[in-house]
Amino acid sequence: MKIRRQLKKSLRLFRMTIKKNKNIHMNKYCRFILGFIFTYTGMITNAQEKTTITTRVLKGKIGSIPVGMVLKQKEKESKLSGYYFYETKGQPIRLLGEIAPSKVTTILTAYLDQGMEKFLINYDVEGYEGKWTDKDNKTTLPVFLTFTGREYTQTLFQVTDSIYYEKDNTRTPRCDYKVAVTWPISNDIRSAFIKKQLMAKLDPQKKVNVTWMPGILEALKKNYQEEFLTSLKNISKSDISGSAASFNNIFDAKHEIEFHTDKMATIHHLTYTYTGGAHGSTEHSFSNLDLQKMKPITLQDMFTPLGIQQLPALIDKKFRTDRKLKPSASLKEAGLFNDKINSASKEYFVTPLGIGFFYNQYEIAPYAAGAIEVFLPFSTLQTYILPAFKKYLASN
Repeated sequence: MKIRRQLKKSLRLFRMTIKKNKNIHMNKYCRFILGFIFTYTGMITNAQEKTTITTRVLKGKIGSIPVGMVLKQKEKESKLSGYYFYETKGQPIRLLGEIAPSKVTTILTAYLDQGMEKFLINYDVEGYEGKWTDKDNKTTLPVFLTFTGREYTQTLFQVTDSIYYEKDNTRTPRCDYKVAVTWPISNDIRSAFIKKQLMAKLDPQKKVNVTWMPGILEALKKNYQEEFLTSLKNISKSDISGSAASFNNIFDAKHEIEFHTDKMATIHHLTYTYTGGAHGSTEHSFSNLDLQKMKPITLQDMFTPLGIQQLPALIDKKFRTDRKLKPSASLKEAGLFNDKINSASKEYFVTPLGIGFFYNQYEIAPYAAGAIEVFLPFSTLQTYILPAFKKYLASN
């Protein structure tokens, strides 16, 4: 405790010095060194964050091609995340970016399986204007994007903590814990339904008897840390001291409202866990919500029985098309376990323009292949979509 107080005092003095002396610049290397000190001396203390995230929807064109874009930004931060999509295809293409210090120019990077695209766009009150460059850096097209007026605001709650099996003893196993959740600000009936679904993922066993989000995250963290400590009680000290790192534990989860309209929402649950071994495990899951009927959106809500039966073949065909593989080619050549995709993943996300099937690590391919996503535009599935769901999509 004495060392921890001294480190905290040193950090306060360091920050005060920077504020007083404008010639000192705390660049990324300074921050890295400070982070290293606190991470590897075991002096990481419990941290909670609460901030606002604003999501804005834009529409426009890349060249003459109609596109849509959704950008998310934390309050008082320059970093952006989100996705864009071609209206004819519908598939979300993930974006990361940053607003330049001038607060005018924004640089966005789009991540594709085959490479990265770039947006260099300038902000004005109506939207963005600039240029797009393809993954090969050979083609550049003008970009025009206009704000649609659709805007959603949520609160990001996050808890981060690290402990050692023996308090402040860095030679004993360590548990790193981090959970972040985007939480609707409103208390209307739709927001209440989204919150209920988030809680079902955060605390599926209903262990927590707390109703306010910071308290919920704190209670969940304590439960996890207690389980970590308990799991090592029956292991001898000599075994632990001989290979402390092999008993390390990491839990990192993010629950994000990824797609949102007034009548539909999709929550992306991303979890990374490490409990020893060569590497950790990453798992994606999704909650697709009908905000009209206040219920999850199932495959049975969307497709006819024949459509559900045909999904594996449709996914297989789209996978081959995306990767430029012949219909007769064995998918083992593309790194999959089998010659073809035999089943629709139970994990999928829904947008107003299509459905994306998400295969987690080891599900249809080795760990090195990572997660595999196959997106089916609803425009290509009209034969199999139920009339009621067609009507619902049109209203979104």
